[in-house]
Amino acid sequence: MIDTAENNSQPALKRGTDSRERAGFFNGRGPTASAVRAVIAAEGFNPPPDPSTLVVLPAGRRMLEASTVEEFNEAVDTLVPVWAAAGLGGAPEHADPDALRALTDVAPRGDDRCDLRLHWHGYTFDEGRVLYHAPDRYGVTNGGLWHIVTVSAERRPRVSLSPVDRVYGSLYADTAALDLQALAVWIVNDATRLSRTPTSAVWAQARYAAVANTARDEICLYIYNLDNEADNSPNPAPRDLQAYEEILAAAAALDWTNPHDRDDRRFRLLPRVVAPDLVADLLLEGRGPGTVTTVAETHAFWD
Repeated sequence: MIDTAENNSQPALKRGTDSRERAGFFNGRGPTASAVRAVIAAEGFNPPPDPSTLVVLPAGRRMLEASTVEEFNEAVDTLVPVWAAAGLGGAPEHADPDALRALTDVAPRGDDRCDLRLHWHGYTFDEGRVLYHAPDRYGVTNGGLWHIVTVSAERRPRVSLSPVDRVYGSLYADTAALDLQALAVWIVNDATRLSRTPTSAVWAQARYAAVANTARDEICLYIYNLDNEADNSPNPAPRDLQAYEEILAAAAALDWTNPHDRDDRRFRLLPRVVAPDLVADLLLEGRGPGTVTTVAETHAFWD
């Protein structure tokens, strides 16, 4: 049962007073968001009310797959007593106005980086889809992000999450099935294409190799046949700057970005001009022009 507070300026559940995990269910985001219901995990070692737990419950799966607010609310109303009956924790039998008013304190507040307090899981139906917010203790940066929930069609369903604020490159849909090595091949081909395009600033004499580091989701693009000035000069020529911008833009078309989380990306591209004294070593390592190799290094070995 959720504790309530007579004074509406005080949250019904205070940070640090109870270690049990909770989930709040809402409609909408921002100042107009409204709270629907809530559940509390049982004491001791019990699964938290996260998507991976809820999806195995029929009502939980219906809630996560809801396509209308009516479906979402109906599934929540079914889920709440099931959660308690299954011994997973507690839940109010009715939507206590004071408790739900306190829950709206931790509902989204305009942008997608709301603070759901410690131990809170948030679910809301907004703009025709179900969204989930993990507690900030889960290590999500910038106070956390709302995620779009997608449930697989498998007999044992799995849940995948993608941040609402993620912005996908123009070629992401065409390359979504490619792994990091295949993306590295694509980028080498794109750089080579730009080198052969008369209207491009990318260096006509340049040749390329790439190393895909799967441990860090990084792609090092080695650029051969330059004098190294394009990389090391304190005042690079405008044409060199434009060349880099073109290569980075071509890679960005395959990537995604997130204005609220700079670490939320598909990969990081690291262009490196190969100095003449390094050519022999890279050739011995099998990283000469035209090659694409894969490693799994936890450190950025090329820096």
